[in-house]
Amino acid sequence: MKTALVLATAIVLGAPAALAGEAAPVKAEFKFEADRSVEANYEAIQAKADSVCRVASKRSDTFTRNDTAETVQCKSELVDAAVAALGVTEMSDMHAERKS
Repeated sequence: MKTALVLATAIVLGAPAALAGEAAPVKAEFKFEADRSVEANYEAIQAKADSVCRVASKRSDTFTRNDTAETVQCKSELVDAAVAALGVTEMSDMHAERKS
């Protein structure tokens, strides 16, 4: 498998800015590195989603700085979108198992 690159987007609908209709989507690019294990790629996706959502939590057009529930939701949505977009069956199965 070649290295794959996908763009994932999350819009946190429970966020105050989103309710006001002003929320900017949180976007990130994710890679699947062919020379790494599926688990290592999955952990890298989770780490990047966490980092991107923490940075976004400081922007006034996404959600308020102390809304940790929205940060968790953002991370979940980004990881869901990245795993789906990459389309790696083993990763999709791992993700589904970890979510349950």
